[in-house]
Amino acid sequence: MNLIKEAAKFIGWLTGMLAGIVAILYAFGYLVVQTQLHLLGVDALLPSGREYYLQEGTNFFVVTGIKLSYVVLGIVALGLIVCVPLSMVAKSEKGSNWLTGAKERFIGRFEKHQWLWQAAVLLVMICLLFYPLVNNLDLFRAPMEIAGLLQAQQADSALSEDAGKVRTWLTTGETGKLDNLYLQLLVHCMFAGFLLVLVQRLTSDWPLKSFLIFPFVLVFAIYLFLLPLNYGILEKRIEFPSVAFISTVEKVSSVDGDLLLLNKTEQEFILWDRAQKKALWFPGDKMAKVEIGQARPVFKKSPEKGQEVR
Repeated sequence: MNLIKEAAKFIGWLTGMLAGIVAILYAFGYLVVQTQLHLLGVDALLPSGREYYLQEGTNFFVVTGIKLSYVVLGIVALGLIVCVPLSMVAKSEKGSNWLTGAKERFIGRFEKHQWLWQAAVLLVMICLLFYPLVNNLDLFRAPMEIAGLLQAQQADSALSEDAGKVRTWLTTGETGKLDNLYLQLLVHCMFAGFLLVLVQRLTSDWPLKSFLIFPFVLVFAIYLFLLPLNYGILEKRIEFPSVAFISTVEKVSSVDGDLLLLNKTEQEFILWDRAQKKALWFPGDKMAKVEIGQARPVFKKSPEKGQEVR
Protein backbone atom coordinates (compact mmCIF):
# COMPACT_ATOMS: atom_id res chain seq x y z
CA MET A 1 0.00 0.00 0.00
CA ASN A 2 2.83 2.42 0.81
CA LEU A 3 4.37 1.68 -2.58
CA ILE A 4 1.09 2.47 -4.32
CA LYS A 5 0.73 5.73 -2.37
CA GLU A 6 4.29 6.78 -3.22
CA ALA A 7 3.72 5.92 -6.87
CA ALA A 8 0.50 7.95 -6.90
CA LYS A 9 2.32 10.92 -5.33
CA PHE A 10 5.09 10.66 -7.90
CA ILE A 11 2.60 10.49 -10.78
CA GLY A 12 0.76 13.50 -9.38
CA TRP A 13 4.00 15.45 -9.03
CA LEU A 14 5.10 14.47 -12.54
CA THR A 15 1.71 15.45 -14.00
CA GLY A 16 1.82 18.82 -12.29
CA MET A 17 5.38 19.45 -13.48
CA LEU A 18 4.51 18.56 -17.09
CA ALA A 19 1.43 20.79 -16.94
CA GLY A 20 3.61 23.64 -15.68
CA ILE A 21 6.15 23.11 -18.48
CA VAL A 22 3.38 23.05 -21.11
CA ALA A 23 1.90 26.26 -19.66
CA ILE A 24 5.31 28.00 -19.79
CA LEU A 25 5.93 26.87 -23.38
CA TYR A 26 2.43 27.98 -24.40
CA ALA A 27 2.84 31.41 -22.76
CA PHE A 28 6.23 32.09 -24.32
CA GLY A 29 5.08 30.75 -27.70
CA TYR A 30 2.04 33.01 -27.58
CA LEU A 31 4.25 36.04 -26.90
CA VAL A 32 6.63 35.10 -29.73
CA VAL A 33 3.90 34.50 -32.32
CA GLN A 34 1.76 37.49 -31.46
CA THR A 35 4.79 39.79 -31.42
CA GLN A 36 5.79 38.76 -34.94
CA LEU A 37 2.22 39.01 -36.24
CA HIS A 38 2.00 42.52 -34.81
CA LEU A 39 5.34 43.29 -36.43
CA LEU A 40 4.01 42.17 -39.82
CA GLY A 41 0.66 43.88 -39.33
CA VAL A 42 -1.37 40.72 -39.98
CA ASP A 43 -2.26 39.77 -36.40
CA ALA A 44 -5.97 40.11 -37.20
CA LEU A 45 -5.70 37.82 -40.26
CA LEU A 46 -3.68 34.90 -38.91
CA PRO A 47 -5.12 33.18 -35.84
CA SER A 48 -2.81 30.44 -34.51
CA GLY A 49 -3.60 27.21 -32.70
CA ARG A 50 -2.41 25.90 -29.34
CA GLU A 51 -0.03 23.41 -30.95
CA TYR A 52 1.70 26.21 -32.88
CA TYR A 53 2.17 28.23 -29.70
CA LEU A 54 3.72 25.20 -27.97
CA GLN A 55 6.03 24.62 -30.94
CA GLU A 56 7.21 28.22 -31.03
CA GLY A 57 7.65 28.28 -27.25
CA THR A 58 9.87 25.22 -27.54
CA ASN A 59 11.83 26.83 -30.39
CA PHE A 60 12.38 29.91 -28.24
CA PHE A 61 13.92 27.89 -25.42
CA VAL A 62 16.02 25.77 -27.81
CA VAL A 63 17.45 28.72 -29.77
CA THR A 64 17.98 30.82 -26.65
CA GLY A 65 19.54 27.85 -24.84
CA ILE A 66 22.02 27.29 -27.67
CA LYS A 67 23.05 30.94 -27.66
CA LEU A 68 23.26 30.87 -23.88
CA SER A 69 25.56 27.84 -24.00
CA TYR A 70 27.91 29.72 -26.34
CA VAL A 71 28.12 32.61 -23.88
CA VAL A 72 28.68 30.25 -20.94
CA LEU A 73 31.39 28.37 -22.84
CA GLY A 74 33.09 31.69 -23.60
CA ILE A 75 33.02 32.62 -19.90
CA VAL A 76 34.38 29.18 -18.94
CA ALA A 77 37.17 29.49 -21.53
CA LEU A 78 38.08 32.93 -20.15
CA GLY A 79 38.10 31.51 -16.64
CA LEU A 80 40.42 28.69 -17.72
CA ILE A 81 42.81 31.21 -19.28
CA VAL A 82 43.09 32.88 -15.86
CA CYS A 83 42.98 29.78 -13.64
CA VAL A 84 45.39 27.51 -15.51
CA PRO A 85 48.43 29.83 -15.15
CA LEU A 86 47.58 30.41 -11.47
CA SER A 87 47.37 26.66 -10.82
CA MET A 88 50.73 26.19 -12.53
CA VAL A 89 52.27 28.93 -10.36
CA ALA A 90 50.72 27.37 -7.24
CA LYS A 91 52.46 24.05 -7.94
CA SER A 92 55.91 25.60 -7.39
CA GLU A 93 57.03 26.21 -3.80
CA LYS A 94 57.88 29.86 -4.39
CA GLY A 95 54.65 30.54 -6.23
CA SER A 96 52.60 28.74 -3.59
CA ASN A 97 54.13 30.82 -0.80
CA TRP A 98 53.49 34.02 -2.75
CA LEU A 99 49.82 33.14 -3.41
CA THR A 100 49.29 32.13 0.23
CA GLY A 101 50.79 35.39 1.47
CA ALA A 102 48.74 37.47 -0.98
CA LYS A 103 45.57 35.64 0.05
CA GLU A 104 46.22 36.19 3.75
CA ARG A 105 46.96 39.89 3.24
CA PHE A 106 43.78 40.38 1.20
CA ILE A 107 41.58 38.49 3.69
CA GLY A 108 43.13 40.43 6.58
CA ARG A 109 42.42 43.77 4.96
CA PHE A 110 38.90 42.69 3.99
CA GLU A 111 38.01 41.55 7.50
CA LYS A 112 39.44 44.75 8.99
CA HIS A 113 37.38 47.02 6.70
CA GLN A 114 34.60 44.64 5.66
CA TRP A 115 31.83 47.24 5.61
CA LEU A 116 33.96 49.56 3.49
CA TRP A 117 34.70 46.86 0.92
CA GLN A 118 31.04 45.84 0.77
CA ALA A 119 29.94 49.44 0.27
CA ALA A 120 32.50 49.89 -2.51
CA VAL A 121 31.34 46.71 -4.26
CA LEU A 122 27.70 47.78 -3.95
CA LEU A 123 28.53 51.18 -5.44
CA VAL A 124 30.25 49.50 -8.40
CA MET A 125 27.21 47.25 -8.94
CA ILE A 126 24.87 50.25 -8.87
CA CYS A 127 27.01 51.92 -11.53
CA LEU A 128 26.90 48.73 -13.62
CA LEU A 129 23.12 48.58 -13.15
CA PHE A 130 22.69 51.99 -14.76
CA TYR A 131 25.38 51.48 -17.37
CA PRO A 132 25.11 49.42 -19.46
CA LEU A 133 21.83 47.83 -18.29
CA VAL A 134 19.40 50.72 -17.76
CA ASN A 135 21.19 52.85 -20.35
CA ASN A 136 20.58 50.23 -23.08
CA LEU A 137 16.92 49.50 -22.31
CA ASP A 138 15.79 51.86 -25.07
CA LEU A 139 17.80 49.84 -27.60
CA PHE A 140 15.98 46.64 -26.69
CA ARG A 141 12.54 48.27 -26.57
CA ALA A 142 13.09 49.79 -30.02
CA PRO A 143 12.13 46.69 -32.09
CA MET A 144 8.66 46.74 -30.53
CA GLU A 145 8.01 50.17 -32.04
CA ILE A 146 7.86 48.55 -35.49
CA ALA A 147 4.44 47.45 -36.74
CA GLY A 148 2.75 46.69 -40.07
CA LEU A 149 5.99 45.68 -41.78
CA LEU A 150 4.12 44.01 -44.66
CA GLN A 151 1.97 47.04 -45.20
CA ALA A 152 2.76 50.73 -45.66
CA GLN A 153 6.10 51.76 -44.24
CA GLN A 154 6.01 53.70 -41.00
CA ALA A 155 7.14 57.28 -41.18
CA ASP A 156 10.70 57.81 -39.99
CA SER A 157 9.46 60.40 -37.52
CA ALA A 158 7.32 57.73 -35.83
CA LEU A 159 10.36 55.57 -35.05
CA SER A 160 13.42 56.10 -32.93
CA GLU A 161 16.86 55.86 -34.53
CA ASP A 162 17.41 52.35 -33.14
CA ALA A 163 13.99 51.17 -34.34
CA GLY A 164 14.75 52.55 -37.81
CA LYS A 165 17.95 50.48 -37.94
CA VAL A 166 16.12 47.30 -36.91
CA ARG A 167 13.40 47.92 -39.51
CA THR A 168 16.07 48.30 -42.19
CA TRP A 169 17.74 45.05 -41.13
CA LEU A 170 14.39 43.25 -41.25
CA THR A 171 13.42 44.50 -44.69
CA THR A 172 16.86 43.84 -46.19
CA GLY A 173 17.32 40.37 -44.66
CA GLU A 174 20.33 41.29 -42.48
CA THR A 175 19.92 38.24 -40.23
CA GLY A 176 23.47 38.46 -38.86
CA LYS A 177 22.86 41.91 -37.38
CA LEU A 178 19.52 40.77 -35.97
CA ASP A 179 21.21 37.74 -34.35
CA ASN A 180 23.88 39.97 -32.81
CA LEU A 181 21.27 42.30 -31.31
CA TYR A 182 19.38 39.37 -29.75
CA LEU A 183 22.66 37.99 -28.39
CA GLN A 184 23.33 41.40 -26.81
CA LEU A 185 19.94 41.24 -25.12
CA LEU A 186 20.67 37.74 -23.82
CA VAL A 187 24.05 38.83 -22.42
CA HIS A 188 22.42 41.85 -20.76
CA CYS A 189 19.78 39.58 -19.21
CA MET A 190 22.47 37.22 -17.87
CA PHE A 191 24.46 40.15 -16.51
CA ALA A 192 21.36 41.54 -14.77
CA GLY A 193 20.78 38.13 -13.18
CA PHE A 194 24.42 37.95 -12.08
CA LEU A 195 24.20 41.39 -10.43
CA LEU A 196 20.96 40.38 -8.71
CA VAL A 197 22.50 37.24 -7.21
CA LEU A 198 25.61 39.14 -6.16
CA VAL A 199 23.72 41.96 -4.46
CA GLN A 200 21.52 39.42 -2.64
CA ARG A 201 24.58 37.70 -1.17
CA LEU A 202 26.29 41.00 -0.42
CA THR A 203 23.34 42.54 1.47
CA SER A 204 22.07 39.35 3.13
CA ASP A 205 22.57 40.79 6.63
CA TRP A 206 22.01 44.47 5.83
CA PRO A 207 19.04 46.52 7.03
CA LEU A 208 16.63 47.63 4.29
CA LYS A 209 17.88 44.75 2.14
CA SER A 210 14.66 44.60 0.09
CA PHE A 211 14.95 48.31 -0.75
CA LEU A 212 18.50 47.82 -2.07
CA ILE A 213 17.63 44.72 -4.07
CA PHE A 214 14.43 46.06 -5.69
CA PRO A 215 16.09 48.03 -8.57
CA PHE A 216 18.13 44.95 -9.54
CA VAL A 217 15.02 42.73 -9.46
CA LEU A 218 13.09 45.25 -11.58
CA VAL A 219 15.77 45.54 -14.28
CA PHE A 220 16.25 41.76 -14.44
CA ALA A 221 12.47 41.22 -14.73
CA ILE A 222 12.25 43.77 -17.57
CA TYR A 223 15.04 42.11 -19.55
CA LEU A 224 13.55 38.66 -18.91
CA PHE A 225 10.17 39.84 -20.22
CA LEU A 226 11.81 41.42 -23.28
CA LEU A 227 13.49 38.13 -24.29
CA PRO A 228 10.49 36.37 -25.94
CA LEU A 229 9.22 39.64 -27.43
CA ASN A 230 12.56 40.43 -29.07
CA TYR A 231 12.93 36.78 -30.12
CA GLY A 232 9.70 37.07 -32.11
CA ILE A 233 11.13 40.09 -33.95
CA LEU A 234 14.87 39.40 -34.20
CA GLU A 235 15.21 35.60 -34.27
CA LYS A 236 11.98 34.17 -35.67
CA ARG A 237 12.55 34.32 -39.41
CA ILE A 238 9.92 36.05 -41.54
CA GLU A 239 9.38 33.31 -44.10
CA PHE A 240 6.39 31.42 -45.49
CA PRO A 241 6.01 28.59 -48.02
CA SER A 242 5.67 29.47 -51.69
CA VAL A 243 2.37 28.48 -53.30
CA ALA A 244 0.86 27.99 -56.76
CA PHE A 245 -2.78 27.10 -57.29
CA ILE A 246 -5.54 26.46 -59.79
CA SER A 247 -9.02 27.66 -58.89
CA THR A 248 -12.47 26.92 -60.29
CA VAL A 249 -13.01 30.69 -60.42
CA GLU A 250 -11.46 32.28 -63.51
CA LYS A 251 -10.51 35.53 -61.75
CA VAL A 252 -8.67 33.63 -59.02
CA SER A 253 -6.84 31.37 -61.50
CA SER A 254 -5.60 34.41 -63.38
CA VAL A 255 -3.72 35.63 -60.29
CA ASP A 256 -0.05 34.93 -60.82
CA GLY A 257 3.20 36.10 -59.28
CA ASP A 258 5.57 35.47 -56.40
CA LEU A 259 3.03 34.23 -53.86
CA LEU A 260 3.62 33.04 -50.30
CA LEU A 261 1.12 31.19 -48.12
CA LEU A 262 0.52 33.19 -44.93
CA ASN A 263 -2.24 30.99 -43.56
CA LYS A 264 -4.59 28.19 -44.59
CA THR A 265 -7.79 26.90 -43.03
CA GLU A 266 -10.64 24.77 -44.33
CA GLN A 267 -12.51 27.92 -45.30
CA GLU A 268 -9.81 30.20 -46.72
CA PHE A 269 -6.32 30.81 -48.08
CA ILE A 270 -4.42 33.98 -47.16
CA LEU A 271 -1.50 34.71 -49.49
CA TRP A 272 1.16 37.40 -49.73
CA ASP A 273 2.13 38.79 -53.11
CA ARG A 274 5.78 39.82 -52.79
CA ALA A 275 5.76 41.81 -56.03
CA GLN A 276 2.58 43.75 -55.27
CA LYS A 277 3.30 43.79 -51.51
CA LYS A 278 -0.28 43.04 -50.53
CA ALA A 279 -2.26 40.24 -48.88
CA LEU A 280 -4.73 38.20 -50.95
CA TRP A 281 -7.72 36.26 -49.61
CA PHE A 282 -9.33 33.34 -51.44
CA PRO A 283 -12.15 31.00 -50.37
CA GLY A 284 -10.96 27.45 -49.79
CA ASP A 285 -13.88 25.77 -51.53
CA LYS A 286 -12.93 27.43 -54.83
CA MET A 287 -9.47 25.84 -55.01
CA ALA A 288 -9.13 22.89 -57.41
CA LYS A 289 -5.38 22.38 -56.97
CA VAL A 290 -2.80 23.86 -54.62
CA GLU A 291 0.97 23.30 -54.79
CA ILE A 292 2.88 24.29 -51.65
CA GLY A 293 6.66 24.61 -51.91
CA GLN A 294 9.53 25.34 -49.55
CA ALA A 295 9.50 28.22 -47.10
CA ARG A 296 10.97 31.42 -48.53
CA PRO A 297 11.77 34.75 -46.87
CA VAL A 298 9.23 37.51 -47.32
CA PHE A 299 11.98 40.10 -47.61
CA LYS A 300 14.89 39.39 -49.93
CA LYS A 301 18.40 39.93 -48.60
CA SER A 302 20.07 42.98 -50.05
CA PRO A 303 22.82 42.01 -52.53
CA GLU A 304 26.44 42.58 -51.61
CA LYS A 305 28.67 44.87 -53.65
CA GLY A 306 29.53 43.37 -56.98
CA GLN A 307 26.73 40.78 -56.71
CA GLU A 308 23.93 40.67 -59.26
CA VAL A 309 20.34 41.13 -58.17
CA ARG A 310 18.14 38.21 -59.19
